[in-house]
Amino acid sequence: PNHARMMREHRHRRFDGDVLFFTAAAPRAEDWLTREAWRPHVAGTIDNHDLDCTHPQLLREAHLDTITSVLS
Repeated sequence: PNHARMMREHRHRRFDGDVLFFTAAAPRAEDWLTREAWRPHVAGTIDNHDLDCTHPQLLREAHLDTITSVLS
């Protein structure tokens, strides 16, 4: 319960840099949860990589292989 309250009350500052972003790009009901939702919080570029998965599936081996390859 405390985490939900903290998320609601937190006021983000703008990050003055570039962001490497991995999007869980499988179709989902939410239409507001996109990489562009981060735009107001990032001063630099957002280097996006779409992964064909849901958010909870990001940590599965196949997707982690892609993520680590990009990070390398």
